[in-house]
Amino acid sequence: MTEKQQFHKYCLMFPQMAENDLDALASDIYENGLHQPIVTFRKQIIDGRSRFEACQKFKIKPDFVEWAPSKNDLSDEDLDRELYAFCISQNVFRRHLSTSQRAVIACQHPGFKQGDNQHTGDTSKTTVKDAAKLNDVGERSVTRARRVVDKTSDAVVEAVKNGKATIRDAERIVEESTEVQDAAAKAVNDGSSKTLTDAVKTINKATSFDPAEFDHAINPDVPPSKVSKGLSLEKQIEQQAQIFERFARGLTKWFDDNLPDNVWLDESTKRICRDQVAAAAATIRLYKAVGICTRCNGKGCETCRKTGYVNKRQQTLNEAAAEKK
Repeated sequence: MTEKQQFHKYCLMFPQMAENDLDALASDIYENGLHQPIVTFRKQIIDGRSRFEACQKFKIKPDFVEWAPSKNDLSDEDLDRELYAFCISQNVFRRHLSTSQRAVIACQHPGFKQGDNQHTGDTSKTTVKDAAKLNDVGERSVTRARRVVDKTSDAVVEAVKNGKATIRDAERIVEESTEVQDAAAKAVNDGSSKTLTDAVKTINKATSFDPAEFDHAINPDVPPSKVSKGLSLEKQIEQQAQIFERFARGLTKWFDDNLPDNVWLDESTKRICRDQVAAAAATIRLYKAVGICTRCNGKGCETCRKTGYVNKRQQTLNEAAAEKK
């Protein structure tokens, strides 16, 4: 068997045994022999992955038994469903898997065609109900797990499958980029973070621009000011604009206090620089440009007007320019 051929896709649905547990199993098989044969189907292992890997450690030749479907004339679809049900029955309950792990495994049900999502009509409630029943989880858990499988990276799904994260935890990071999701999965896998959500917060904080930190750096006597998360979005943006203003004033002060004497930079030149910084702060305050509305890309809509990304005057100008085109 080659590396790609040796395990069936349904065998790979389940989390791999921890290395220390695998060593213990290998020692037991070496001393007492393999009591339960490894089940194969069409030259692929469908049950007994850990037993097979344990035998490999001591180069023990394992016993194999071929799985047989209930009928020889089953259609490919019925055969696939029967094979899936067999793998579930051999693994789900004896492994003591969590609800999140079983829900992710339920998403591998052959009734879910590749490319389907939780909103696909043909998939209907029958497959969800069948998958939920086989894996002993609620139908809602299966639906939520499908959203995680559809919206997150393979690394996040693998973390849930291995018991390092929960469906609820993974749902909270579906809007993050693939890079951030992968980094969060790595953090929970190596134990540097307890949850995916905490890992994402740490990652975003490390890569975000916080004007309050610059405000404090330039004005050491002024404590760092943070945007109050409990306020409405409009108030948060207003506070952010004020932080930028203080930063601009602090930069101007730093410019005056720290710029070395230079005959080419007279007072009028410095005044121009100060005015330019002040103008930038005024523009920030006028448009509250702490980002671009993702719904209209800054062209102006009801949402971005309410949050202050684009004011009414700017929206009117944008609409007029669009009409001319």
